[in-house]
Amino acid sequence: MEAGSVLTVFTVFGVLLGLAGAILSQMWRVASDLDGTNRRKLTPAGWLLLGMAFVGACGSIASELLRIKLGKDDALRLERKAADQRAAEERRVLDQRQALIENSIRQTTEIIVAGQPLTSMALMIRLDTQDQELINTMAKGQEKIENNQFDVQGGVPTTPFEYAESEYALIPLLDYLGGAGYKRKDFETPLPKLGESSTVLLLRLSSNAVLSFSKLDGDVHWLGKSEQQKQSSRFRPIGSSSDSYSSPWVTVQKGAARKLGYEIRWDLDPVTLWHSIDRSISEIPTTALLTKSLQLGVFHRAKQLPFQANDFSRIKGASDIWRISKTAVPLAWPDASTTLKMEIEVNGARTLHYRLKRRSIAPIFTDSGDELEDAMFLMYEFERD
Repeated sequence: MEAGSVLTVFTVFGVLLGLAGAILSQMWRVASDLDGTNRRKLTPAGWLLLGMAFVGACGSIASELLRIKLGKDDALRLERKAADQRAAEERRVLDQRQALIENSIRQTTEIIVAGQPLTSMALMIRLDTQDQELINTMAKGQEKIENNQFDVQGGVPTTPFEYAESEYALIPLLDYLGGAGYKRKDFETPLPKLGESSTVLLLRLSSNAVLSFSKLDGDVHWLGKSEQQKQSSRFRPIGSSSDSYSSPWVTVQKGAARKLGYEIRWDLDPVTLWHSIDRSISEIPTTALLTKSLQLGVFHRAKQLPFQANDFSRIKGASDIWRISKTAVPLAWPDASTTLKMEIEVNGARTLHYRLKRRSIAPIFTDSGDELEDAMFLMYEFERD
């Protein structure tokens, strides 16, 4: 029982006891005279009333002590409440100051980064899915990679390690991102299986710079002619070019809810980064300040490409692939639980986290207005957390 309720009980009990004593004193004789003396003797009713008076006095004392205790408790409660309010206000002020400091540091960092050239990058694209076709394809590819690691003669594998990693893991995953298995009515020929077609992945870092890696068949047709005769290192077999020191690779991890997580990772050192970016205006350097929204484009079944040959920064044809939101159609994943995210570390000092906002597909047109039939383009739009 709460202290306030106990105090009420004591008070009511004392009042009732006093009232009962007053009534009994009027009804019964409480004392009688002793013969031959001036003294009086209490009757049983008197002893009863005396006991009731004693109990009432004890109740009054207990009630007063309880009232004093309640007063002190109320005072302490008010003090604690005031202290908590002061502490909450101090925390709020400190949080505001901390947020202001962090915001100032972030703005200062962005200002500093905006003036720094992009010299290195670590890219991570993670796909979590339960799509059984992709899981089976990646499992078979991993088996081939492991067999190739053991099939070594004189320290030399039958297939170069980097090439096997690309052919059996990276390319099938890129094909999946490019929409392999998607059924489209205006495709007259069947779509190729995972890992059996040309695929190009483009990450638009800015309006002037496009990062890419790809696998292109020899009969790919470019809509624009190239001014340079030398073919870009990105279009040669991975590991065969001296223009770069690293190439993308794939790791597999367990995800939530029985999903498998496939990560495309690529650590781009300054040399590799320089040769992996196409620039519309080469004199304008790419800065380390990336936008809050990034676009990732994937060409699948790439037999025709709407670019100047060997240069993904120079778009040819009637369609600007980075501005197709009006004609793009949202495209669901084959597995509804699939998720995609991206992380980019710039200059080894800052990591940016991006979440997928939209996945869509759109037709691409030539200068004459004809649609590129031998290519499928998917757009992934990301927002920074």
